[in-house]
Amino acid sequence: SLGLPESDDFVKPDFSGMDAGETPILVCSDSPRDSTIRLVNEIRSALANGVPLSAMLIVCGDGIQRSALREALAQQFDFDAIWWFNDPSQKKRPPGKSNRDCLRMAYIDTATGLEGSLVFLIGIDGLLSNSLMPGETSEEFDQRKEEQGRKLYMAMTRAGQQLVLMASEPPPLEVSQYFQQP
Repeated sequence: SLGLPESDDFVKPDFSGMDAGETPILVCSDSPRDSTIRLVNEIRSALANGVPLSAMLIVCGDGIQRSALREALAQQFDFDAIWWFNDPSQKKRPPGKSNRDCLRMAYIDTATGLEGSLVFLIGIDGLLSNSLMPGETSEEFDQRKEEQGRKLYMAMTRAGQQLVLMASEPPPLEVSQYFQQP
């Protein structure tokens, strides 16, 4: 399992009659900076394949310097093409002209309700980790894992057609088996 708790809080989906989706992709890089570079390249590739910026969503975890990520994206795609939902001036309205094709970006804690055909999760290494923290009790570990599982589940379910996880640390084997790795 991906750390999702076995509780009544989750409704098990009924997949009968649904087409099988694509296996999520897990891209491991050497560092958070390399993950940012890889993300920019993945977005450029998607654009070249006809996917509009507005069909993409970037969900950022705590393991990435978000302002540096936004700056790297703005250098490639124009600052007004990045709709950062956590920027108070852009929370309800895209930057610049509202009819513009924008790449959407949000923190993992504020991405609830957002969706995209192609979703990139970046800086989520901590959510994939199964390590006990120094001084952490087993009860605290279980609570943290449950919370991480909820966040990861919410973030992963933002994707409509394709999900790409960008990590700078290899996840545990029990997690990586669920993902396609390029």
